[in-house]
Amino acid sequence: AERSYLAAREVGSEARRAEASAEAGRLALARGDSAAARPLLVASLEAGPPPSRARAAAGLLAFRNTDMALTLRLAEVLDRANDVGPALRAYDRAARLADAGGAALEEGVRLARARQLATVASRHQEALEEFRSIRASARDPLVGARNLELWARLRGRQGRTAEVATLREWLLAEYASSPEAAEVMWERAQDAESRGARDDALDLYAAL
Repeated sequence: AERSYLAAREVGSEARRAEASAEAGRLALARGDSAAARPLLVASLEAGPPPSRARAAAGLLAFRNTDMALTLRLAEVLDRANDVGPALRAYDRAARLADAGGAALEEGVRLARARQLATVASRHQEALEEFRSIRASARDPLVGARNLELWARLRGRQGRTAEVATLREWLLAEYASSPEAAEVMWERAQDAESRGARDDALDLYAAL
């Protein structure tokens, strides 16, 4: 099968060649030939369609010596594929590499990692700590608003309704022009409308 995939890399479209590279690389890795597997997987990661890129990224994550640039690329590809477990492992590796190098991850990457942390019950406390840290340091308003939204979602899943309300107030106060704030206002307007409070609903709709 591996030889067939290697032969398929020589013909067809770029996407088909990339798919063949991913499969050949995975097979080479399975038989323990990491030297042959790595360039095949990297080729698919760079040129393949999304499913092939995700398979290649999962294979490359098995290598423990990925540098920061490649590790972040793996995290991004796996995240886009909604492959939560491997994506979080890649983000965790990136965080460790940053710590070892005395650097900090970009705030967008930190937020992506926190979002993944929030999907794992045993790591909710880590997610909350990161949400708090990002709020204190975020420079990009897009990151700041999204951070508060994700934080509120986690607290909502935990049944912490009072904290959800507080987080939404922060969102409205600090990022009033953000899409996330508009969504909060829309929900409040719809709630007021459903209660028959038409004037309140109109005021909220008008503020959007």
